[in-house]
Parts: sequence; structure tokens; C-alpha cells
Amino acid sequence: MQPRLAADDDHFVAALSIFEQARATLLACALRPGSHSAVEALITEQTRQMAQAMYQAFLDRCHVEELAQQTAAPVGTARGIAITRPLESSFGRMAATRLGFLGTDEASGLTMVFPLDAALNLPPEIYSLPVRKQLAQLAAHLSFEQALRQLPKQCEARVPKRQAEQLAQRAARDFDAFYDGRVESANDTLSDQAVRVMSCDGKGIAVIRDALRPATRKAAEEQADVVVKSDPMASKKPRRKHTKRMALVSAVYEQEPFVQTAEQVLERIERTPGQAPPDRDDEQPEAKRPRPQNKTVSATLEKSQSAAIGRMLDEVAKRQKADPRTLVALVDGEEKQMRRLQFEAKKRRLEVTVVLDLLHVLHYLWTIALILCGRDQAVSGARVQVYLRILLTRTPRHLVSMLRGQLRAATLTVQARKQATTALTYLDKNAPYLRYRDYLARGWPIATGVIEGACRHLVQDRMGITGARWGLLTAEAVLRLRALETNEDTDAYWTFHEQQEFTRNHGKAAA
Repeated sequence: MQPRLAADDDHFVAALSIFEQARATLLACALRPGSHSAVEALITEQTRQMAQAMYQAFLDRCHVEELAQQTAAPVGTARGIAITRPLESSFGRMAATRLGFLGTDEASGLTMVFPLDAALNLPPEIYSLPVRKQLAQLAAHLSFEQALRQLPKQCEARVPKRQAEQLAQRAARDFDAFYDGRVESANDTLSDQAVRVMSCDGKGIAVIRDALRPATRKAAEEQADVVVKSDPMASKKPRRKHTKRMALVSAVYEQEPFVQTAEQVLERIERTPGQAPPDRDDEQPEAKRPRPQNKTVSATLEKSQSAAIGRMLDEVAKRQKADPRTLVALVDGEEKQMRRLQFEAKKRRLEVTVVLDLLHVLHYLWTIALILCGRDQAVSGARVQVYLRILLTRTPRHLVSMLRGQLRAATLTVQARKQATTALTYLDKNAPYLRYRDYLARGWPIATGVIEGACRHLVQDRMGITGARWGLLTAEAVLRLRALETNEDTDAYWTFHEQQEFTRNHGKAAA
């Protein structure tokens, strides 16, 4: 499109002409009806052309008004130079002509200031903010290749792949500031007994070598030196050993108590995935577990584990200030992660009860049972049920003491005893976080299903595309965009993002 300078009423003539042409065509079609598909296609095309013409007319009209204001300004007022810039909009390529004035910039010295750009909140690049939003929403769910194939079906903008990745990065740049400044509204649907739960877990993402953390990159470089590239039979596994960087996924939510008995937990663990619960004699349906509420998930590849856990605790502290509740932290037993969580909680003066995920503990119970039962799975399964029942109904120290006695009495190989001792040490060390009898009585969650689901949805479903190798900035942006979609915050975030873009690009000019 080319800018047009015309009389006041002439800017929208092109759009009105397209409308009249469409109207005449539809009147003619009404006299000899045909396929409704052809009619809808006609209306769609004419609407596209009319919208494009209207947008261009609007931009032209803005420039005419700007020229009129300059003409009416007192003598001696600075005069601007008319400069036309392209604008790739949802309706196609536009031409925006505006007046530029010489100004100063602290970094680069002299620069051009465009008041109309500030008035319209135009970004520095040619792509409009609505185009950026549409692309960001597509990139959150589809590969960039698929997103760019889908974009023309939604709008008239055309964006190359590299620019698409840059737009995604810009779209996600205010993620932290948005959540830092957001104030949670009070939820009057929750009872006073509802607990506030936090959980975090790591998930590996295949990245390019430059995106690896320093230690992993060094190991990857050392591994590359020993692989004989010309050997077609060389193992592929070593080449993949140091290709991933860990993303930390976190979740904060509230949940109503769900009191369970040990028997109910054992029954649920024994049940295979998808299997219906057994028929009950009392014909009472199985109680539904309360769903998490006010859930906020986040994932970061760029930040360290310490920084990511710190941000999770900041969200918890903000909620506690507005609505104090009992705090529960669900963990999987990773020692460094647990220490950092407890440190960050103490720093913020938060009293947190740490609960170790029951399913992770189950792995260690199976390890010990298999060793004691000579790898007989049927016998080991029965013994694990005994161990679990003790753990769910008595103190963890009671189970540890019993297991220690069984291992002491068993005749085992050196290797088997070492494995069993390692598993027992894990249980003993984490005994303070295994008080499941108390947790069940209070109705607290004892499994990390929420964070496991978040890892799968936020990370694996999008970042785990076969053959994909991510750059750090693009991966971080996509994770943030997916978190916004999951939290149902995209529209609120975008309003905030456009305000931030105005401040970054035009704050001084507007002032």
C-alpha cells in the first residue's frame, strides 16, 4: 500500500468503493443464487481488501492531521520531516507517513523522534503488535515452521522464520515483570482449611552447544574429541550424552483438603492406569479429589535453579501476605533442590512443611524388596504392600528400623547389600518428610502429579519435538508463552506488554 494525501473526505473513498462493489456483486448474486461457499469466499476477500484500504486510509488521515497541526503551530516551532515507514499488519503491508523531529539520545546522540509513532504505539520493527501477538500464540503450540504456515490463514502478515523467533522473544520479555506486579484477588470459594501448595521439578531440553551450561558444554566438547566421526559404526549414544540443559518447572496453587485412608491410597496405587475403581458394597461412589485452584505454573531454561526456586517462593510470599495459609512443598527428593527450597523459604520467613512424593519413595521400597526377595516380582510386590501400609499408618522411623533389621539378617552379595543400603539411607535421611500418616489425616497431597503434568505439558509436548535443538533465548521465550497460555493470562499479559512497549519505545517522546 502507498500513502495517499487527499482532501478530508477522500481517504476512505477506496474502502467505500470496495464496499459498493461487494454490495453490487451480492445483489446480483441474490437474483441468481449459487453455492453459499462461493458467496462466503467473495465476502471474505472483499472484507480483506476493504479492511486493508480502511487501515491505510486511517494512517494517511493521521498524517494529514499531523501536517495540519504543524501548519497551525506558531512561527519558530520546530518543523518535522515527512518520512514513510513500512508496517506489516494483520491486514498486510501498510505505509505509515509521519513527521520526524531531531532529538537527542543518551546512548547514540542525535536521533529522530516521531510523535505519531508514540501516539499509535508503533514498535521499532515493521511488525505490528497484533501480528506479534498472533505469532506468539501460534509459536506457543506449534513449531515455528508450522506457525508460519498457519499465520497466513489467520491474517495477511508475512514473517520470515528468524524474525518470527525474534518476535517471540520480544513478546515474552515482560513475563517476570507481569507476575511480579500482579496482585492475586481474594478467592472466597476456598475454605479456611485449604492449603497452599508449591512444587518444582527439572526437565531436560535438547539445546545447541552454545546454550549448554558451562560444565555441560565442557563435557560435550571433551566427548566430541573422542568420537571418530568417520566411523559409521561409532555409537550414537555418547554424542547425545551432553546435549540437554535442565529447565526448572514450578507450580503454586491452593487445594482443599482431601482426607484419605491408607487402604484407599494402597488401592489407588495397585490400580493400573485407566482401570475403573472396584465396585463397592455400600454403593457409595469414589470421592472426587478437589482440583487445584489459582494455579500458576512457570518454566525457565535461562535462570539457575536457585533463581527459579527463589521466584517460586516470591509468588508464595506474595500470596501469603494477602491470604495466609498452611504451606506445603511437594518435592521428589533431589537433595540440592530441597536445600535451596528450604533456604529460600527461611529467607522469606515462611514456615513450609516439606512432603516427599510417595511415588518416588515407592521406587526405593521396590529396590529393597527385590533384593530381599531374590528378584521375585510377585513376592516383592506383596512385601512392598506391607512396607507401604506401615509407612502410611505408622512413623517412618518404624519402617526404617524394620528394614534395617531385615537387611542385617539377609544373606546378600556385596553389590546387592550396597544397593539396598543406599536405598535405606535415602529413606532414613528423608524420614522427616515421610510422615504420611499425618499428611493423610490432614488431607494434604502426597504426590507430585501437578508438577509432573506441568513438566509434560509445558516442556515435553512443545520442546521435545524429535530432532529439535533449541537456542537459549528462543526456548526461554516459548516456555514463557506456554506458561501464559496454561495460566490463562495471555490477554491480561498482552495489555501489560503493550504498556511496557510504549514506555520502552516512546516514553521520553511522549513526555
